[in-house]
Amino acid sequence: MYNDLKIRKLDTNGNKEDLVNKEILSKVLKHIISTHPFSTFPYIVKNNNSYQAHKGLSSGNCIALSMATQDKLRSDHNINSTLIPATIPNRFKDPGYLDIAHVALYVPESRQRGYILDPAFYFKEPMEINYNNNNNNNNNNNNNTCKMRNLYEGKDETIHYDIDKLMDKLILNKHQTLHGGTTYIEGSTDKDLTDKWRYYLTEIVNPDSAIGNYYINIKRKPFICIADDDYNMKLYIKFLDDNNMKIQKYGKTIYEGPPHKLDEYTYEHIRPIIQKYFGYQPLKFLRHNYDNADKQFVIKDRMLNQEPRNQQTRKIRPNSRSIGRHYMQLGNIGGKWSRKYKKSINCKKPKGFSQKQYCKYGKKKKKKNSTRKKKGGKPFCKMIQIGKGFPPYCSFVKSGIFDNKMNLKINGKDTDFIREINKEYMKWLKKALTMYEDYKSRPKKIHYISAANVLKDVEGFDNLSEKDKAYMIEIVATEIALYKLGFDFEDIDLSKIMKKKLKSKIKKKKKKKKKKKKKKN
Repeated sequence: MYNDLKIRKLDTNGNKEDLVNKEILSKVLKHIISTHPFSTFPYIVKNNNSYQAHKGLSSGNCIALSMATQDKLRSDHNINSTLIPATIPNRFKDPGYLDIAHVALYVPESRQRGYILDPAFYFKEPMEINYNNNNNNNNNNNNNTCKMRNLYEGKDETIHYDIDKLMDKLILNKHQTLHGGTTYIEGSTDKDLTDKWRYYLTEIVNPDSAIGNYYINIKRKPFICIADDDYNMKLYIKFLDDNNMKIQKYGKTIYEGPPHKLDEYTYEHIRPIIQKYFGYQPLKFLRHNYDNADKQFVIKDRMLNQEPRNQQTRKIRPNSRSIGRHYMQLGNIGGKWSRKYKKSINCKKPKGFSQKQYCKYGKKKKKKNSTRKKKGGKPFCKMIQIGKGFPPYCSFVKSGIFDNKMNLKINGKDTDFIREINKEYMKWLKKALTMYEDYKSRPKKIHYISAANVLKDVEGFDNLSEKDKAYMIEIVATEIALYKLGFDFEDIDLSKIMKKKLKSKIKKKKKKKKKKKKKKN
């Protein structure tokens, strides 16, 4: 459960001039607190680390919230920051906690100045750190202040803090040691000035394995605390034991009991609020089996220097025979070309050998629709029985009109007209397929049936496009094929339906032509 704390020297080099100020940092803090709630569900349900928690579910513990703040500063404002370890006040401690049980964020402005952001403690403004005002005697503790929100009580608290430095090496416990000369900030709230905690200005390398791992193994019952834009507790969900949970909205209990007995009204009321943080599967998270007393959680850190999957290692046989069959690694090569890069290649003016080869052999060319006529110049339908227990199906499944689930796919013209006919056709086809049990006793048969002659007398058939003609012929061919196999369909006469639809369509076309002539005149 416990792992050794790994730290390294903090990079105090500041960001570019005029990038860092209190207003920007306060806005980022407010955004993260309102959009990234403190939650232990990602770790317990999905066994995520903090990086996965904040990226996938926009929630997590103090580590995940600090990482989210770090990403927000980097992406929106081009501000660099570093994760730092910290202790916590006694009122937040549980049995089994080590001294360092918290993570915050340090933002350098310059070598003499920086800021501490703590979204998990609901800081409304950053801690301003000025190294020139370092006072070892702790006489000016009241000079440095910042505000934080006590979300559970709904009150603002003022933090009084001072800057100091470790004179010697500090051994907190078996797993946590800090180097001599490390600067730290010690603070306390006006609620209890004796209950102090510290922020150590050193970078933490393994926050999940050193802190998050034992925190989740102690806090086994999950909870989530969602805040609104005004730093108020919007929603609070906590599991009291294996089978009971408690839901509060703005401090008022709206439900308490087993998750499976949660009424629909309450669920639909809270679902829009929680679905983002539960991977759009709230019931899966709420009804998860939390009887995990014997389970050992293992939270691993994200490997920062890990190579992407698409990167390969090039291995080449050296010229020297003395090395024999061994290979030599010559570094990394890039992975596959992205779709964006492939689309950007101009095959009329390719750049370099690789682009020329891609244009010659690698580029997929669109296949043109074949104009070749089918056997005898007439489309046909092929009725096949696959095996025992399967109904017959028509070959136009393969031709692209229907998919394997018998859903219509239309690629040609006059789509509305074809859709209307196929509404009736699908009813007829479903009725045919329900009768496949009678077909089991029959031998396997293959039928090639021409249907072109059936539609010769249909009015308006000649006015259709070639694709639509093929569709009509295949539909009628299917009807004939199924009829020959023993299916009777007295209820629906598809040829009559087609006549009506074709007539109405011809009338519409004539009306349009008349309107165009009137406009011209």
